[in-house]
Amino acid sequence: MQVRWLSSFTPVTYLCKLPGIYSVAACLQLELFRVKIFNC
Repeated sequence: MQVRWLSSFTPVTYLCKLPGIYSVAACLQLELFRVKIFNC
C-alpha cells in the first residue's frame, strides 16, 4: 500500500519541481543578459 502511494506521489513532486527549475533557468538567463548589456 505504501509503495503504491509513493509511486503515485512521485510524479506530483516532479511536476511541482519542474516550474521551479524553469524559473531558476529564466532568472539565470535574465542575469546573463543584464551583465552583457552593462558590459557593452
